[in-house]
Formats: sequence, structure tokens, C-alpha cells
Amino acid sequence: MERRVAGLTLDGTRRVLSIDLPPEAEQIRADIRAELEPAKTLESAAQTSYLAEKGYTTPHLPAPWGKTADAVTQLVIAEELRSAELKPHDMIIGNWVVPTLIAHGNEDQLARFLPGSLCGDIVWCQLFSEPGAGSDLAGLSTKAVKVDGGWKLQGQKVWTSMARVADWGICLARTDADAPKHKGLSYFLIDIRNSEGLDIRPLREITGDALFNEVFFDDVFVPDECLVGEPGDGWKLARTTLANERVSLSNDSSLGSGGEALLKLAATIPGGLDAEQLTVLGSVLCDAQSGG
Repeated sequence: MERRVAGLTLDGTRRVLSIDLPPEAEQIRADIRAELEPAKTLESAAQTSYLAEKGYTTPHLPAPWGKTADAVTQLVIAEELRSAELKPHDMIIGNWVVPTLIAHGNEDQLARFLPGSLCGDIVWCQLFSEPGAGSDLAGLSTKAVKVDGGWKLQGQKVWTSMARVADWGICLARTDADAPKHKGLSYFLIDIRNSEGLDIRPLREITGDALFNEVFFDDVFVPDECLVGEPGDGWKLARTTLANERVSLSNDSSLGSGGEALLKLAATIPGGLDAEQLTVLGSVLCDAQSGG
């Protein structure tokens, strides 16, 4: 049985979960299918841009950034995208940033950051955790001092994924040392590629990989236009970000991202898997399906 499961899964078989939708879903489906039709003929970059412009990167978000889609519409969109073999850009950490900017950013920030985020031109990282402030995030010590035209940040962040490939980062820093710890924080947008004084150091794991990073701020200047909300709003904005992080960590594969990564690795083995390897792989996939 395990070998059969492994073979079928390597060939592309997946368990697809679905529910019975109300009758009105069929008109929604017709409209979505018609709108997606032109995307099928586009090349990858143009296709991604088209899907972003039409609101398919984040359909649950309000227009013009999403489609203001209710639950039924979101389910129909997911089914039609899968049927058309279309994949909108996955913003990863941007999935947490974009809703925060929509909720709390100003018009200039929305215009500057959202279009590029939705189509993949802007990649984000998150600069929240610190060596002494992980589980107690409000206890962070990175500080931001007001200067002419902006702020200067001093401190250290840790466990930052994607820092070496990101264009921008979201950063919590303390702007009022005298306020209660939840009230003295502010939320900044950091230009990762062009900020002087920013030092990114990979954290090497026992496997040799470096999935996370330490990030050091040595008087990094952040202009006023990259403060989101008002000074002291950081905790409120961080809660919005973290709430969206929990939502976006779901995966549309019944195997999870780890199972899909394992299959990609298995597919690279010259000559394919032998009988014993297929048995082990099948057992792992059965466990993944059972827990999915």
C-alpha cells in the first residue's frame, strides 16, 4: 500500500477537499471563469501581474487590492484557479504586511508598496523578535530616536527569515522608553537593500543551511514617511500583522509544504526511488494525509 501511495503522489495525485456550495455560486463561477480566461495565454510575469491587478493575489481583501470576496466567492476562486492551473503570486510575509498597511497605512504608503507586493516586485521580511524579546515581544529593546526628517534605529533582531532576499522589512522599535512597554512601540518600514548601518548575518544550522538571520541596526535612518500610523501605535499594528500571519500559514496542499518539498526532492533522485525508498516515502505521505 505504501508503495502505491508513493507512486500515485509522485505522479501528481492529491486529495482535494471541497464542500457543497449554494446555487448562487454558479453565477459567481461563470464570472470568475470568464475573468481568468485571458490569463491562460499570458507568460509567467504578465500572468502574475494580470492576476494581481484583478485582485486574485488576495481576493479576501477589499478592492482594489483584492476582490472583497466573501467565503463562497473565495472557495469558487480557489476552485477555478486550480482548474485553470493558475497560481497568483504568494507574497509569503507580504501576506501579513499588506493587510496591515491597508488597515493602518496612509494613501502614499498604499500606493508605494501594495502594487509591487501583490505582483512580487517587493519581497518582505519581518523584524520583530529579538534575543531578549521573543515570547514577550512587547519587551523588545531596539530603539528609534527622532531626528530631523525621520528616525535612527539602534538594536538587534533575530530569527529573521528572508532578510537576505527581502527588499523591505517591517520593524518594531521602541520610540518612548518611559511609556508602558506595550505603548512605547512604533512600526517602521525598513529599506533592506539601501539602508546604511544595517548588517544581516546568517544563522547557520547543524544541517549547514541558514534559514534565519540576525539583523543589526547601527544608527539606521528611517524617513518619516516609513513610519506606519503614529508613534506609539506599534503594538496595535503588530497585533494586526500577527493575526494575519496565523491565517496565511495554511497550505492548500493536503500534504503541507513539508510534504511537497519532500516530493520535489524525491523527484530529483537519478533513476527514481527503489522499493524500500518508495515504502518509506509512502508511509510518510500516509501520515501527512492523515494529519492534513
